[in-house]
Amino acid sequence: MKTELQNQLVASHPSIFREVNGIPDQTCMAFGIECGDGWHDLIETLCEQIDASVEWANRLFPDLKFGVVAVQVKEKYGSLRFYVDFIYDINLEPHQMEKISRFTQEINGMIRMVEALSAKTCETCGGSCSRNTQRLFPHAQCVTCAEVQEANSQNSYFKENHK
Repeated sequence: MKTELQNQLVASHPSIFREVNGIPDQTCMAFGIECGDGWHDLIETLCEQIDASVEWANRLFPDLKFGVVAVQVKEKYGSLRFYVDFIYDINLEPHQMEKISRFTQEINGMIRMVEALSAKTCETCGGSCSRNTQRLFPHAQCVTCAEVQEANSQNSYFKENHK
């Protein structure tokens, strides 16, 4: 993802993306958001919903100190992967864990939904597409973007091999 789009996400959702640009030995987010610009809006919408759930959980149960942190955001096999850690007060009693379970399940459901939608959204432009399985690994790309990529690939091959 372009730096400017990643920076917008980090600025809008600092608690979720607090590990972006961290130390590589400690977090995969040190490498940033590793997917195409076309999924920016999906990620933005997901983060808005996660922030709303976290806010709601902390309003209902302020003693939980609940939060969500992205630990890796990337493309894999043609769809988005959005891995998170759930943060909460470490000294929770068993009955308090039941309270938080509702919110972790809700957020995991949101993540799965966006991951499924990403497989039908062009990773390059954000348009509608179907998963392309003609390559070694599947990827989500519309016909137009696939054609442009193929043309660019052929041009670079020609330049490299016909000097």
